[in-house]
Amino acid sequence: MIDTFLESVGSSGMRSDDFMFYYADIFVEGVQYGNRTTLCQLLKENENSSDEEIFNAVTAFGANVAGVNPPDYDTR
Repeated sequence: MIDTFLESVGSSGMRSDDFMFYYADIFVEGVQYGNRTTLCQLLKENENSSDEEIFNAVTAFGANVAGVNPPDYDTR
């Protein structure tokens, strides 16, 4: 799931630690920059979703709301 996502955004081969930093920042920046309610609502709406659906919703939130994109974290 992670590899497929990274390939779709042009960061295939991204290091695991870089990816984890990117993914954590989605939540950090979502809260820090005033989107806590939006993020919480997103998680609540997806509470019965599959792991893949939640992952896709969170990464879309990262790109569209929090402005967090994998290439910015890719230190290869």
